[in-house]
Amino acid sequence: MNKRNVSRRLEKPYGSTRIGQAVRSFAIGSALGLFVAALAGAAPLPNLLPNGNFDALDMLDGWENTGDQTTVVRWSMDDRNGDPNSGSVVIEPGTTPSATLGIWSCVPAGANVEYLYSASIFVPLGVANDFVARVWVQWYDSPDCAETGSDLGNSPFEFPIGLGAWSDVANTATSPPGTLGALMRLDTQTGAVPGVGDLACFDQVFLPEPAAAHLLAGALASVLTLAARRRRD
Repeated sequence: MNKRNVSRRLEKPYGSTRIGQAVRSFAIGSALGLFVAALAGAAPLPNLLPNGNFDALDMLDGWENTGDQTTVVRWSMDDRNGDPNSGSVVIEPGTTPSATLGIWSCVPAGANVEYLYSASIFVPLGVANDFVARVWVQWYDSPDCAETGSDLGNSPFEFPIGLGAWSDVANTATSPPGTLGALMRLDTQTGAVPGVGDLACFDQVFLPEPAAAHLLAGALASVLTLAARRRRD
């Protein structure tokens, strides 16, 4: 074989060869397929929470009420995605002024871990101006959330955002040292003068495994990186 031809082949960018293009096309297709599959729900990410979708079979199983005697917590057929086999949870906080009322679910968690959590929230028109619905995580030093924990904040969902329509909210929080349990809370907070129609619906509550939480982001990043390399070549 002519050494000059070998040198020319070696100097030619790998991505511009037929083999390189085929390999790169396969890689882009694989990454894009993973991203689309996860996005479409074909390969759902593991959810640490029990019954985060509030389906018709389990309804409110796995969730506990934090409210007082005036709080009404009920299952509803109103599903975020219109699924006839699923629904949502409705929280009507009642007449207690300036009260934080809702439901919670406790799951084991690790320390010093960043968690992504999300939910869909529906609040109808006509609620009191200072009524709030939110999702947040509280950390505990026991896996069953029996001990006093530290609250690291709530999701960025404050009114007047999303009235009369479903709003998808998400946030991240890092568990402090010593964390053994995570308490996911779906709360309503009444104002100084609670409104008669104050209520909120929650659905699609998601607290994925920490490693799985980055699946979509990682797959999408791979697609963008490979596509950029392909354009350069």
